[in-house]
Order: sequence, then structure tokens, then C-alpha cells
Amino acid sequence: MHAASRVRQALFVIAGDIARGFMEITHNSIALLGLAVMFLGLTLSMQPELRQAGELQLMEWLQDHQDTLPSLVTGKAADRVTALNPKDLPKPQAALTQWISRKYNIGTEPMAALVAEAHAAGTKA
Repeated sequence: MHAASRVRQALFVIAGDIARGFMEITHNSIALLGLAVMFLGLTLSMQPELRQAGELQLMEWLQDHQDTLPSLVTGKAADRVTALNPKDLPKPQAALTQWISRKYNIGTEPMAALVAEAHAAGTKA
């Protein structure tokens, strides 16, 4: 019985050491990440040509991928419908709209728009 308690105590010590080591590694990793972000910020503030080159590349990338952005971001206000009549949806979507609306106490018109958008996104994906 005495040997079993020693083994148990040794296992607790090992587990504690592992936990402390993990926390120390995590803490140091986060500190290193913070230092890297700080040095990157300092470098970009001291080297405006690097910042401008990065901004130019980011703008080019955004323009290249503009057609893939959803209409909620790029469309006109009229395209961003926030309500839809559930009767205009197919029966399965209308039933889902009614169920979600009742379960979460949400209006059916806004929920119908969300269900229709989710169905369209699912079909597209």
C-alpha cells in the first residue's frame, strides 16, 4: 500500500511538471509573438516604402478577388434584403424558417432571408 501511494505521488508530480512546462512554453510563445508584431510595426513605421509596397499588394489582391466577395459586402442597399416573405420560399425552406422562428423567438421575415441566403450559399459551395 505504501508503494502504491509513492507511485501515485510520483505521477502527480510528473503531471504537475508537465502542466507547468506547457504553461511556460505557451507563455513564452505568446510573448515571442508579441515581440514579432511589435518589431514588424516598428519596421513598417520606419520604412514607409515597405508599408506602401504591402498596401499596394493587398489592394491588388483585393481587386483580383472582388468578384468572389458576397453581395452583402459589395452589393447596393437594395440587394441586401433583410426580410423575405416565408411564403415565397420552397416548402422545405419555409418549414425550416417557421421552426427556427418559433424555437428562437425570431421574426419569420428576417429568418426567411437568412434561410434563403444559407441555402443559396450551400448550393454554391
